[in-house]
Amino acid sequence: MRRTAVLVSGEWAEVQLGKPGVVFVAVDDDRSAYDSGHLPGAVWLGWSNLSDLTSAAASGFASLLSATGIRNDDTVVLYGEVGNRVAAYAYWCFKLYGHEDVRLLAGGRKKWQADARPVDSHSVSRPPTHYLTSDDDASTTAFRDDLLGGIGTACLDSRSLEEFIADRTPRHFIG
Repeated sequence: MRRTAVLVSGEWAEVQLGKPGVVFVAVDDDRSAYDSGHLPGAVWLGWSNLSDLTSAAASGFASLLSATGIRNDDTVVLYGEVGNRVAAYAYWCFKLYGHEDVRLLAGGRKKWQADARPVDSHSVSRPPTHYLTSDDDASTTAFRDDLLGGIGTACLDSRSLEEFIADRTPRHFIG
């Protein structure tokens, strides 16, 4: 998937608020940010719920999303407090277990609030669903041997979108 299809702007997200089939998900280590103000209608997925999934496999992911009220055909928009670190991990989990339409809110909650967009402090719960996962998609994962095999021939590009567009030199290389 192209990067532009993954990152969504605050403008795009604000238009999607309340639309059927679009689920906003706040993902972070600390629930206090969610409790103090989140995107209207957003559900909460904590880091501990996701980090437990590393060993729980697809059935754990399916149970978590079912309990959260997310359907297989929903467009899921993930965001976090600062830098979307945990939201990016959640994105990987969604893709690993076969969710087709998952995106990241550019700038996360901090940018959303800095742009004076609407927030809500009421906890949101959705009716449970029956979420089904597909087999783990290992193509979304780089393993140790993949990285070692890339030494001298591959580059791990950690540039921000602005750096990528300006074609600045990546900060981290393999090899």
